Amino acid sequence: MVSDLFNTHDNSWNLGRLYSLFSEDDVVRIRSLRINVNKNDEIMWAHTKNGKYTVKSAYNAYMNDSIIPEDVSFWKRVWSLDCLPKIKFFIWNFFAYVLPVNSLLKFYNPAIDDCCPFCANEAETVMHLFVQCLIASHIWFALSLQHLISGDYNWLDDMYISWFDNNLGSSPYVVNWSSVGAVVLWSIWKLRCDVVFRKIKINLDSTIMDIRRSLHTYIVVPSKTNKVTMMKVNIPFQEVDHIIFVDGSFKKFNMSIGIVVCYNAGSIKGCRADFGLIHSVVAAETMTLILACSWVRELNLSNVLFVSDCLQLVQLVNEGKSDIDWRSLQFLEDYRSSFFSCVNSRLVYVKRDRNKITDGLARRARNFSLKNIWNPSPHFLQTSIGEVPLTEICNNLFT
Repeated sequence: MVSDLFNTHDNSWNLGRLYSLFSEDDVVRIRSLRINVNKNDEIMWAHTKNGKYTVKSAYNAYMNDSIIPEDVSFWKRVWSLDCLPKIKFFIWNFFAYVLPVNSLLKFYNPAIDDCCPFCANEAETVMHLFVQCLIASHIWFALSLQHLISGDYNWLDDMYISWFDNNLGSSPYVVNWSSVGAVVLWSIWKLRCDVVFRKIKINLDSTIMDIRRSLHTYIVVPSKTNKVTMMKVNIPFQEVDHIIFVDGSFKKFNMSIGIVVCYNAGSIKGCRADFGLIHSVVAAETMTLILACSWVRELNLSNVLFVSDCLQLVQLVNEGKSDIDWRSLQFLEDYRSSFFSCVNSRLVYVKRDRNKITDGLARRARNFSLKNIWNPSPHFLQTSIGEVPLTEICNNLFT
């Protein structure tokens, strides 16, 4: 019985029993599932949204094609880069963490020296070689592309996703920033291989000229683009007292939550962060809204406008669409209960670049296991707050 695996007095998982029966990875997956004592145990198929077995889903699972939607989206971005196939294949190796950097080789052969071939001061990890090494940093700066690596990133895929942010502005090339960054990453790897295998001496001026020639094909005069506008919603200003921006971050069953409460004019009243385990990105976004609703009741707020950049969740709540994984249905039911208990509350969707402050808070919570409440905001968000026109964003929500 599944019920034998959790503690009945507080409806929590019995960690001792889990670790005695399953591997550590399986325990993380099990803990990401929510215990519901009001339902009987059922056998559900993990590879379909409704939990029912199909031959097609079994085939896809066997062929390792049944992956989570955000991974599908990420790899589509990799393979849709506007660059040579060999560079796309390199980027695939880059984000699959299979590039043969010295730290990885040393893992399999301890006799290998893991020093960086550029600076010989640090172990050669992927992050060090392409971002942190002084040689790599000099290349990015010399190409005036330092803004592509200047964020507070612990994961390379987070850095790559940031290259699609509209706030970076227009690329001075025919291709977008992600393709430009891919060419630079490939050029740094090419230089590294020349140093290791051909024993050449690094000539940064020559290297930078070579990279510029590689990018020269893409250079165009930047065209004047229209400013990205906010999605309008028909809500009178006087009907909203507070605006609550929410965002849930999800990576490999690790969830984090970012909540920013603003007055209707755009000034920040408070911020909140939390973290935990969850099974999907939609469940993470739903848990974020559940916590936000709970906080609204604690603060005794009414006439609240919730703002999320998860379009699927907004459609599920506002339009009653039910195309959701069976494991997330209970979270959605709990959210609806919490949401309707908030007086005069509504939920609207905005694009991700309009929710940048909360997104940054959620990512920080995931990377550093943050769980806290700030009045009005933490110090590490001050730069983002200064860059984001929060008053304008809030004003544009109203009719």
